[in-house]
Amino acid sequence: ALPRASLDTVGVRLPAGARLNYNIAMRDTNGRLRSVGAMLDGKPAFLNFVDYTCNTLCGTDLMLLSDAIQRAGLAPGTFHILVVGIDPKDSVADARKMEVAEIPPAVRASTLFLLPDAATVARTTGALGFHYAYDRDADQFAHPAIVYTLAPDGSVRSLLSPLALTAGDLRQALAGSAAAPFH
Repeated sequence: ALPRASLDTVGVRLPAGARLNYNIAMRDTNGRLRSVGAMLDGKPAFLNFVDYTCNTLCGTDLMLLSDAIQRAGLAPGTFHILVVGIDPKDSVADARKMEVAEIPPAVRASTLFLLPDAATVARTTGALGFHYAYDRDADQFAHPAIVYTLAPDGSVRSLLSPLALTAGDLRQALAGSAAAPFH
């Protein structure tokens, strides 16, 4: 129901040298405030922006990423999955419901579900060139389906489509040899 002008703004326009600032902090589902540096903890990460109450693709994106991780045989503890909620109205219960529904137990130990405030959402999405639009009538977001692969320093290694992930894509992305980000 969004007007064409709003939909035309949706997409990923990765800034040159895109990276998450180590000092950006977000609350996790346990209420703990965590900085990006502490969350990465010297490891690469996959980052997804989601709406925890989404009734279309957000959960599917996470399920596809989790499945690809398991197919790739990636060892827990060698990477993180950062799931960043884009709707500050969403609750801890909403995030936990999505976690249980979409992330298999074998992958959960490597996953952090985050509930940033509106200003932190804006800083994080801005740093990574993630553009979305909010539909007030439907209380849903139009946004790209994308998985960011982050280096341990928070820089973007690659952008991957969750709808076409392969085990090889994930292994290459974590090794730092993924193809250049697509736009």
